[in-house]
Amino acid sequence: FVQPLLSSSYIGYGTGSLDRDASELELLVKFLVEHRRATAVALVGHSTGCQDVVHLLRVTDARVRSLVRLVVLQAPVSDRQGGGSEWEAGAAERAQFLRQAEGLIAAGKGDDILTKHHGFVPITASRYASLMGRGGPDDMFSSDLSDAELCDRLGHLNGTRT
Repeated sequence: FVQPLLSSSYIGYGTGSLDRDASELELLVKFLVEHRRATAVALVGHSTGCQDVVHLLRVTDARVRSLVRLVVLQAPVSDRQGGGSEWEAGAAERAQFLRQAEGLIAAGKGDDILTKHHGFVPITASRYASLMGRGGPDDMFSSDLSDAELCDRLGHLNGTRT
């Protein structure tokens, strides 16, 4: 059993991205194969970690994907829809932050710190938009996504044992 500590673990989530997490998970799988003689892996994502597992399986190479025998998505979350309880800001303030984030991204400043979550976790414009924007990279499990949108986000898991 291996529980990775990704760069986005703990307070690092505010400056992380699905791409970076997938890259780190891919490196871990390759390490386990090359140095621990692993022949198969099971991936368990919890909460926002579910997005990491789904994204990894979308972007990883065929060699790594072929090693995945089982995927568990435990308590997948829609940060966008859960924002009312998780984010201190009210709906109007979250919408304003999202507009600011989108403006920074458009200006090529997606890595700029937009705000601090819980008053102390720095969060970049790109990460905020990914978590809170409808259709953003992290928006995989929202209840208002259409069947077509869900298929686009999760369809590549077809054939993966879950």
